[in-house]
Amino acid sequence: MRKENFNQGWRYCDMNEGLDAFAGAPEMVSVDLPHDAMIFRERKPGVPGGPAAGQYENKNTVYEKTFFVPDHEEDQTYLLEFEGIYANATVFLNGNYLGGAHYGYSDFYLDATPFVVKGGENLLQVYTKTGMGMLTRWYTGDGIYRSAWLYVGPANCFVPDSVQIVTKKLEEDAALLSVCGQVHGETASLNVNVEVLDDEGTSVAKCGEIPVDDKGCYTAELIVPKPRLWSAETPELYRLHLSLVKGETLTDAEEQRFGIRTVEVKAGAGLLVNGNSVKLRGGCIHHDNGVLGAMEFDDAALRRIRIMKEAGYNAVRSAHNPISKSLLKACDELGMYVMEESFDTWIQPKTEYDFSLYFEDCWETELARLVRKDFNHPSVIMYAIGNEIQNLNTPYGIETNRKLAAFVRKLDPTRPVTNAINGMFIAMAHMGEILHEIVGDEGMGGGPLEINQVMTMLDTHMDEIMRHRYITEMLEPISKELDLVGYNYMGGRYEKDTLAYPERVIVGSETRPDTIGENWERVKKLPNVIGDFVWTAWDYIGESGVGRVDFENPDSPMYADYPWFVAYAGDIDICGNRRPASYYREIIWGLRDKPYITVHRPQNLGKRAHRSNWSWSDSVHSWTWPGFEGKPIVAEIYSDADEVELFLNGRSLGVKALGEEMRGMVRFSLDYEPGTLRAVSIKGGEAVAEEILVTAGEEKLLRVELSEDTIPADRDKLIFADISVEDKDGVVDMSKARSVTVTVDGPLNLIGFGSADPKSTENFFDVTRTTYDGRLLAAFRAGGEAGEAVIHVESEGLHKVEKTIKIG
Repeated sequence: MRKENFNQGWRYCDMNEGLDAFAGAPEMVSVDLPHDAMIFRERKPGVPGGPAAGQYENKNTVYEKTFFVPDHEEDQTYLLEFEGIYANATVFLNGNYLGGAHYGYSDFYLDATPFVVKGGENLLQVYTKTGMGMLTRWYTGDGIYRSAWLYVGPANCFVPDSVQIVTKKLEEDAALLSVCGQVHGETASLNVNVEVLDDEGTSVAKCGEIPVDDKGCYTAELIVPKPRLWSAETPELYRLHLSLVKGETLTDAEEQRFGIRTVEVKAGAGLLVNGNSVKLRGGCIHHDNGVLGAMEFDDAALRRIRIMKEAGYNAVRSAHNPISKSLLKACDELGMYVMEESFDTWIQPKTEYDFSLYFEDCWETELARLVRKDFNHPSVIMYAIGNEIQNLNTPYGIETNRKLAAFVRKLDPTRPVTNAINGMFIAMAHMGEILHEIVGDEGMGGGPLEINQVMTMLDTHMDEIMRHRYITEMLEPISKELDLVGYNYMGGRYEKDTLAYPERVIVGSETRPDTIGENWERVKKLPNVIGDFVWTAWDYIGESGVGRVDFENPDSPMYADYPWFVAYAGDIDICGNRRPASYYREIIWGLRDKPYITVHRPQNLGKRAHRSNWSWSDSVHSWTWPGFEGKPIVAEIYSDADEVELFLNGRSLGVKALGEEMRGMVRFSLDYEPGTLRAVSIKGGEAVAEEILVTAGEEKLLRVELSEDTIPADRDKLIFADISVEDKDGVVDMSKARSVTVTVDGPLNLIGFGSADPKSTENFFDVTRTTYDGRLLAAFRAGGEAGEAVIHVESEGLHKVEKTIKIG
């Protein structure tokens, strides 16, 4: 089928209160998809989603698009694909209901053939309904936030996303592939030709005249000689070309990219990819793209995965919902393993209007959509059927766990199935008794506990709680139905459970950032523990301030009030800049030889702070602190060495052993003095590596680094501009916030602009923003015309920067 981009030419508006959806909507504005209606609204306190939604307001939305369909003599098939609409979407064509999806992360298809007007204009209308209140626990976005497509083909055509490619047998000199799929329409006298091409376009295997049966199905087997295998280290891809023929006439064609690889989970060996043992250096990610909100583009996904790869990750977990096709494509191309997760809730809600309302009616449909989307992506190596399901230990939960796992295996027997289990959640009914056993009468205080007391006890005694016998008992019936068991925050159980249950393979599906040191030692030591997924790899909007170090409100609850809107819990911030925890993780993984220096913000030294299990230290990679000369400051150094020696302007401040407070970390207290701070790693008494931090010079300038300087005139293409304030030697000045304005001339549009400031009151759609730690990010979208565009970046007192982009 011909696949047409359906992203342009839409009109949109938020629905007015009480507006009848069928009456149309006033004051519609022109937009291109992907479009996140929520990110263009003003943040404000008191919205229904509150801190969990990043202080953004949910509203019902309307989208309309008019398109012309030529009058063909022959019969045609018309299908619409929406890669993601948030949420409770209903779709109408020329006033006729086509279908929709409750789930905001569904990739779904609708057959538009019966209602298409040929030789005339067609009106497509999409309605979303999220305005009733809080639909989930994080920022979701609103509207058609992923791409849309129109498929046009003959009456006999391939069903989109129906082809399934399986590596049935893999040997050093050959791979046996099975290819099957479905055909739409009359099947008599139809045959399928199959060809595999390598990434250079050379044909490596063929199979012709495969008959289509009376159910529209076909199956073929091919042998690919000397296959190039896909893995995170070697992301080799092939192309599968299919042609549908009737007699000598070609009726349809389709092409798929795929990788040749096998995945196996085996007790005693762990995770095997192509027969080789793999340990997952993983991170959880939500679906928003920072300054772009929930809008998803191929270029945004590629940038995100590229930055994660550079930081040492080899795996992502799609927390807690199916991720986009764009992100899967990026993981395929760049080499990143994926744990694809389906649901955050089953029947028991976590928010008032979440997917638990529809779970029982829709789970089969949604799992089928997920598997269909993922099947040919080699990056997807496992499915997670739930996250921290509260009633998982009940008869309903145990049976639902069994049903979902069996259903996914039936659809795709080539990948293991897991469930991300939080022991605290499944034992919540016994939590009072568990805490009493751990802390005793005195610890319980002899009276009713306040919520903050309970949270403190849970944080302080998490490992002891997670090892409790109640959780041990409850895990057994759940675990036996899974191919591998996801442990959320249960690293303290790894040694015990691998001994007690040698058949159980475990993945750290969600872990605290400060536990990577001890967890990674367990991952390396225990074959049945296959990896660690930190919460989180990439920061996100929503769950406001859950990872903050808050000196202004040390007694505040888990979420922070307005103006906080970012979780502030990521190794990488919402603009793609690596934070200190990222370098610590890279060192623990054994991927960085040099030490890394961070410095605690001196204005907060000695103050009491709010912290959580997802907080890191209040430190940044800077030695520029004007106004603090001669005052106390703390340097925090990460290294894989035995000791670290610290030098300030050539003077040794002493040698300290690493790991006394935390594995791979040491702190030095000193008085601030501008100049050069140098950390030297020492192993076996010998200096082996060093890093320096230099104070930024007096003269400052704007630096603008573009992701590309030439792009096609494709309205789905993006360019990113990393903007920073630096001295002449490239040292970023984090000491002062500066107002920066970005404008553009030519066929290029600014679609997102902002900083990683977790409590900024500015918006991502303004042209002027304030730097945070010396940095900003701007995202631009091609306008669809060839030519040149000039980006102007300016800030008072600094030289203006202009960058020219060639488009087309």
